[in-house]
Amino acid sequence: MATSQDFANWVCGDDIDPDFLMYSLICARPYLRELSTGATHKTIYMPTLSSLHVCLPSLDKQKSIAKLAKSGLKEIEVARTAAERQLQEVLALPEILLQEAFRG
Repeated sequence: MATSQDFANWVCGDDIDPDFLMYSLICARPYLRELSTGATHKTIYMPTLSSLHVCLPSLDKQKSIAKLAKSGLKEIEVARTAAERQLQEVLALPEILLQEAFRG
């Protein structure tokens, strides 16, 4: 995790899949934001960060979960891109219809 002024590194050992940890932290983002303090610069101080725990299934299960998350997120991105393209087409319709009406 990083901000403009503070950072903490998690170095994965042999028992933690890096992708699993990344998706776990992404999923925990709202909770992590609740842990932050400060008016201008929100910080999670090291004692709080040190007490953070992530449930770790077996390494094979972690890899399976990370693979499933990655696949699902890829499908979501494809759907989002298609929806954005369709939205642009819909937004262009009034201009197209007006051009056709005044040409014909």
